[in-house]
This record gives sequence, C-alpha cells and structure tokens, in this order.
Amino acid sequence: MATHADNTDHLIQQALDEWRRWSCADAITERPVLGTVIGEGSANRIYSLRNQDRYVLRVRHATHDLSINKPHQEVAIWQHAAQQGLAPKVVHYNGAGSVVVTERLTFGEVTTGAHTSLLNDIHKLCYRMPILSLNTVAVRYWSVIQQQGIAHLAIDPRADKIKGELDRLDSDVTCVCHNDLSTANIGQLNGVNMAIDWEYAALGNPHFDAAIASEGLEWHRRISFAESALGQSFNFRTWLSACRAELLINHLWMLATHGTLSASLATALTKEQVEQAWSDDK
Repeated sequence: MATHADNTDHLIQQALDEWRRWSCADAITERPVLGTVIGEGSANRIYSLRNQDRYVLRVRHATHDLSINKPHQEVAIWQHAAQQGLAPKVVHYNGAGSVVVTERLTFGEVTTGAHTSLLNDIHKLCYRMPILSLNTVAVRYWSVIQQQGIAHLAIDPRADKIKGELDRLDSDVTCVCHNDLSTANIGQLNGVNMAIDWEYAALGNPHFDAAIASEGLEWHRRISFAESALGQSFNFRTWLSACRAELLINHLWMLATHGTLSASLATALTKEQVEQAWSDDK
C-alpha cells in the first residue's frame, strides 16, 4: 500500500520532471534537483533547488480541514497577489496545489513601516474569495477540540459575551485580509516586501488582521501598528475586540491542530489566560 510519504515524493518528482513547463522569467536549461529542507510549518515543507537557487519548492506534508482555503484556492489567491507585487511569483503547481514552485525570497528583519505598508496594500486588493467568519471558525475549532476529548483545556466560544463580540467583528467584513501576516511570513525579493502562506486569506475584518499581524509586539506598539495599518478606519473599541478575538482564535487553533498547548508556541495561552483577557479592559 502506498503511504502519504510515497505519494508526496511522487508529486515532487513529477513537478521536477515538468520543469520545461515552468513559467520562469528566464528559461532554465536543465532539470532542477531537489535540495534540502529550508523551512517547515504545520502544513507545508519548503525545499531548496540545488541548481536553481532562484526558486524553491513547497510541498504540503499535512492536511487538515481547519484552513480557510484548500491548496488550489490558496494558489489562486497567491497568484493574484503576485500579480500586484505582493507575493512571490508561482512558476509551477500541480492541479491540486499540493506542490508549488515559486520565486525564492530572502528573510530578515522587517521594519514596522514595511510591515504595516504590506498589510495595507493587501487590504486594497480586489478579489472574490471566501469570507472569514470568526464565529464559524471558533465553533469549528471547538468541535474538533471536543472530538479530541480535551474540551476542559479550551475556552468555549459559544458563551454569550464571546459570541456577541465575534458577531460584531463579523459584521465589519470590509476587505481582503491575509490573516497570518507575522514577520515570519514576509520576505524580500529585489528590495520588495512580499507575503507568503496565503492559506487563511479571506474577506475579513481588517482590525482582526492587524491584531494577528502584530501579536508579538508590546501593547503600545501594537496600537501604533494598527493605527498605521488601518489609517482613518482605526477604531479603538473594535481594536480591543479584535485583540481578544486573536487570543481566542490562536488558543483554539493550537488545541485543535496540536491537541495540546505546547510551551514552545509563544501564543499558546491557557484557558485561564484567555478568559482573563476577555474579562479585562485595557
């Protein structure tokens, strides 16, 4: 019986065999050779290409039903963003989107100005895509947590106060949002900042998008970040709600996808910590 690893290897080799069909700016003259793993997330693994250092190959090594977009949907959104200079160009992908060859970015320090500018540019995109309902996502994560028998570790998003606040955020869906734009997901190509990992991109609440993007900053810097990214649309009350929602969604996502709250994950807040955040007023 073929294993998932066997199938993944087959898909990688198939993509490499199709090198003559890659949409490269400059034609390549030999079959690329798979290099080493240079990055890995919860769902995707990134490989270098030994004889084509301008490109990388991304393969999906884990699948779950908790993403906003299926792989092929993510690739479509990614390609649209790339046309606007906001993401690296996709030069090849298989039909399912599980293997993608893309321009290689460099990663380093990202200034706050560059970060907020990229987020703002993403919010200006015009593209038909799924709508992110925070209430729906929270309940879906909660259902998975219940099925795993670890509901005692999680805060219940169906509580009236939480549901009401998520409803208010969901009523303010106004633009394209990346929904995972940490600095780790920003790279550079020829001096231009670009975003990777469009798995959770959707029409959503820009305040929530800014809260996700700035989650690692100190509180006063987060406010400045949001004011810069959102401009005149910034609303402090909505911002407080968005920050609480960010804590909740991250808390539920980590339990749903990992089955535990790993100490190695900086945002892995406990049930008690998230409850405290929802009872506090900053």
